Amino acid sequence: MDSLIKLIYNFIYNAYLTIRQWIALNFQTSKRKKKTIKLTPQIKKLESKLITLLQGDRNTAIRLIKQQNQLNLGRSYQWCLEKVIHDIERDRRL
Repeated sequence: MDSLIKLIYNFIYNAYLTIRQWIALNFQTSKRKKKTIKLTPQIKKLESKLITLLQGDRNTAIRLIKQQNQLNLGRSYQWCLEKVIHDIERDRRL
């Protein structure tokens, strides 16, 4: 059981690192300047929730965040995360 927990933890942590690296390279404001994003506990929690909702699919998470950023220029990274999570949860309701 411990090995399964470690495996899940490593998977989520690696997914989290991949998203953070992508954000550092690609998340931009409407003026196309690089934007520094503070890594708060709330953002960590949202990123983890998004990865969980997408069953670990990091590429989809990055694509959805990027799409939300392009549709809503000027919005914060946290807002984009919340919007993506909200949309996924809304779409999965019956």
